[in-house]
Parts: sequence; C-alpha cells; structure tokens
Amino acid sequence: MTYRNTFFNAFTILLVICGIAGLTPAADQVQSMEQSTIKSYMATENTILKKRVLQTLSEGFNSEVDVAEHWKVDFLRDVLKERSPVLVEAAAHQIGALHIKDLNADLITLFHAAEQKYMGYSERVQIALVQTLGKTGGNEAVKLFSDFLNTDNGSYLGYEVLAAIAELNNPVLVTNLHAYAEKMKKRIAECKAQNKDPIFYSKFRRLKNLATDTENSLLRVKEGGDEK
Repeated sequence: MTYRNTFFNAFTILLVICGIAGLTPAADQVQSMEQSTIKSYMATENTILKKRVLQTLSEGFNSEVDVAEHWKVDFLRDVLKERSPVLVEAAAHQIGALHIKDLNADLITLFHAAEQKYMGYSERVQIALVQTLGKTGGNEAVKLFSDFLNTDNGSYLGYEVLAAIAELNNPVLVTNLHAYAEKMKKRIAECKAQNKDPIFYSKFRRLKNLATDTENSLLRVKEGGDEK
C-alpha cells in the first residue's frame, strides 16, 4: 500500500469517526474553541483577564466575508448582562468588530438603561454602544440616532452619534442632521446674545459643523445611490 493510500484511508477513518460523533473536523474545532473561550472567561473574576478573552473573539475575522458563529452571538449576549461597564464596553466593541446585527435590540435597551445601570460610567458604555451600532446598522440603529438628534441639546455624546451616523452612511438621516445643525446654530445665537465667552459655545459650533458635514456627505450618497 502506498503512502498516499495510507493517508487517504486514515483520513477517511477520521471522517467516519467524526460522523459517528455527529461532528466534522471543522465543527469539532469550533466546539473546542467555544468551550475553551467560555471556560477561560468563567475561570477568573479579574476584569482585565476577562476583557482579554473577549478580545480574542474577533481575531482573524474579516467582516466582508466571514459571519460570526452562533456561539459567539450567544456568549456576547450573556456578557452584555454583566454589571461591569468595562466588560459591557468590551462586549459591545466585539459585537461591532464581528458585525453582529442580531444583538441590536440588546444594545439599544442597554443604551437607554445605561444612566441608571452604570451610574458614573454610563457615557463610556453609551459611546461603545453607539460606535457598535454605527457598524451593525439596521432600522433600530437609525431610529435610535434619529431620536437622539431630535432630543439632544448639544451633549458630548453628540460627537459619537454623529460619527456613527457618518459610518452608517444612511441618507434617511439627512433631515434629522439638518434640524440638529439648525438647533446648534440657535444655541450659538442664544449664547452670543447673552455675551457668553466663545469657549462656552465652541462645543455647539463643532457639533453644528460636524452635523452639516455629515449631512452634505449623505446628500452625495443619496444623489449617487451609494447607500450601504
């Protein structure tokens, strides 16, 4: 028997064994990775070590061709329930890196509950959630950003929302962006009328400019039909 035949027969036997176990070699490898990742995460209470485990989830992942395994989706959904804002932030970043749209509803629920749930760390968590939604997109993200622009009066979180809208690249938000820029212009005018120091309203000026730039960019997308 030749070496080639020996190798072929051995490989065939391996496939049969895996078939009996209900697994292909690829499926076995995924299952092994799932078990080792979750075991490593659960083996420590150290937030830094847990965060490092989470960061391995997107290693080698290419969002243009790859799809996140179901176990990663389920795992990250559970991590979003953690009390630690650091872990929730890390989980959000991984969801964005893996482009997991199935967790948009969870992210938005957390966004609205952040101030009460994470107290002094709420903005940090909200920023991570907004950045992720800018990557995952979908109608839920569009609605969240639209509602935010309609109610925000010039918060620092506005910078992150505008950046996420730019990444989302959806022209449906053009009207909201225009209204937001006009709202910032009004705030600037009010500050000037009260003779306030320009430093005080420089934030509103930057937000207005960013909203206008994003609006113009999305108008070009709308005209060119280049929506993502």
